[in-house]
Amino acid sequence: MNQRILGMFTRPFGVDGQSLAMLAAALLLVGATGPGCTPVCEPPLTKERTPVEAADLPALWTSAAGSGLTLLLTEQPYAVSDAALDRVIHAIADQAGIQLQIERVPDSGLPAGERLSAYQVTSVGCALPWNGSGPVVAVVTVWDTGVGYGFIDECGPPLRRTVVINRARAESIAIGPITADDDVALTLLHELGHWLAVPARDFHRSAVDADQPTSNQHCTNAKCVMYKGSRVGLCAILANLTTGLPFQFCPDCAAELREEQARRAGNLNVARPRRFRGVVRPTGRFVREPMPFQNRRSLPCSDVCMS
Repeated sequence: MNQRILGMFTRPFGVDGQSLAMLAAALLLVGATGPGCTPVCEPPLTKERTPVEAADLPALWTSAAGSGLTLLLTEQPYAVSDAALDRVIHAIADQAGIQLQIERVPDSGLPAGERLSAYQVTSVGCALPWNGSGPVVAVVTVWDTGVGYGFIDECGPPLRRTVVINRARAESIAIGPITADDDVALTLLHELGHWLAVPARDFHRSAVDADQPTSNQHCTNAKCVMYKGSRVGLCAILANLTTGLPFQFCPDCAAELREEQARRAGNLNVARPRRFRGVVRPTGRFVREPMPFQNRRSLPCSDVCMS
């Protein structure tokens, strides 16, 4: 998913890469002083903003069936830590209004320490036993498949997907305060975001992904978990210096997730959820710390970003 540390620091500067990466990693997690910003680091498909009410959102997540999601987590050969899982659970609940149900599978039957084919791992994930009726994602962590830091793939049933996480790639960026579990959390949240169909509007879909299907497009906002991590550059690095790694959806993606929730509420004949409210500090910087759901709303970048 995201080559966040070594490559993005050593390529631009060509100096002591490890020292520079350690310093930058510390800044990313701990934060640096100075004004914050939520920049657009890649060109969008269009500059014309469209209202979220007009977004083309998938029927699954706007229906009653989309109010919950089950994760089948394999614990062997590698497990997703409780700390990483907690980040994902809270982000999905707070910003998408979807409750994650966790079921643990003791062993995937896959070997540790080996590079496996993506097809092999996906096949195992899709075949994990499950007797439920709603949407479900099998999460299989292996050493490596050679496909980035992770990916999501379809299974036969329309309500089923498999997320594959490459532990070797996560450990390759574990440096300073950045841990492998941080990358696992980012990878899992990013891949779930693809199934939730964000970004859903062209003004914050990256033009770099113009030839990709909608299900594999990425956000232009570098402070969003849906930004393409393997394309992180200096713009994205500077964007995240004051706030740390983006374990959340940006305001535009979050607005689409809330719209899905609002449409679900309409289908259930209950009150529409109140809008997500952010906070603008006196510096003008958007605060991303968790707040009570009823006190939130989305703010566009132009409202919270200092040039």
